[in-house]
Amino acid sequence: MIPLGDFTTNRRQLAKLSSLAVVVGVMGGLVAFLLLRLIGLITHLAYDGTWQTSLVAPSITRLGWWSVLIPVIGGVAVGAALLGYALTLGVVPACLGAFRDYQYEIRNQIAAFLLEPGVFTPVTGQITVYVQARGPDDSLRGILIEDGRDPNAPATILARTGRLIVNRDGPVVELENGSREQIDPKTGQLDVLSFKSNILSLAQPAKLGGRDYVDASEASLPALLHPSPELRPDERGKWLVEAQRRLTAPLSTLSYTLVGLVAVLGGAFRRYGGILRPAAAVAVVTVLVALGLGVSNLAARDVRLLPLIWAVTLLPGLWAAYLLARQGAPRA
Repeated sequence: MIPLGDFTTNRRQLAKLSSLAVVVGVMGGLVAFLLLRLIGLITHLAYDGTWQTSLVAPSITRLGWWSVLIPVIGGVAVGAALLGYALTLGVVPACLGAFRDYQYEIRNQIAAFLLEPGVFTPVTGQITVYVQARGPDDSLRGILIEDGRDPNAPATILARTGRLIVNRDGPVVELENGSREQIDPKTGQLDVLSFKSNILSLAQPAKLGGRDYVDASEASLPALLHPSPELRPDERGKWLVEAQRRLTAPLSTLSYTLVGLVAVLGGAFRRYGGILRPAAAVAVVTVLVALGLGVSNLAARDVRLLPLIWAVTLLPGLWAAYLLARQGAPRA
């Protein structure tokens, strides 16, 4: 008899897989249920201005055939908010971090092409390199390097020959038959160290340490909510504001959509529409965006103002939803 099974299992593994399947099924059913209720809520808000979640077809409406797009607009707004969370919490910080790594790599690679014979070349802000000659195989002769990466002990490096090597971590120079001259900050005497072979990196200092500094725009949400105590107070405020911005920015999509719905559905219905109410909605949203930027700047200086970021984001949407619910169905 030929066995047909391609794997073996036991009761413990089977019970674990079955439990996971039950959890996934329950969560999937819950998400589907919430989505259906959300569709019903948006439909009732759009057509009759009531807070109901029952799935009733809007067969009787005085808004015309184009009113079919109203629930679609609400669904798109919710989808945009969910997509916004995916972008602000995961995709954008990861892309910014990768871009910054790539930026440092490009700068380090460019340093290898800047070396010209007979020219004092500032490779970085702390390193200046001079070579008498450079061969087609990146061999160097008559090398002088001024290394000021340590401000308390700058050094001058001389070498007869060398070779420029470019790798992933940046350009390095293999020096041969040279010396390192450095003034002792304690005694003021010149210390000279001769060497037969030495390797010196010309990469950016931030890259040498694995780029331990992380900007707020590329930090994760937990790191933003609990910034390092080593940060300055102003930097700490920026990190906290960035965290609140990531949490509230997707919700602003819903608030702005509700403001637009109030402008379109509010007041008496006009067959040929009008430009005044949509223009007013655009003006209101513009003011809200400017107000949000101003509040973020103030909160970065004083973290006690962080709740204002949520207020500016949520209150317009809540007020617009209240107006939609109070006015009921649009008037003909």
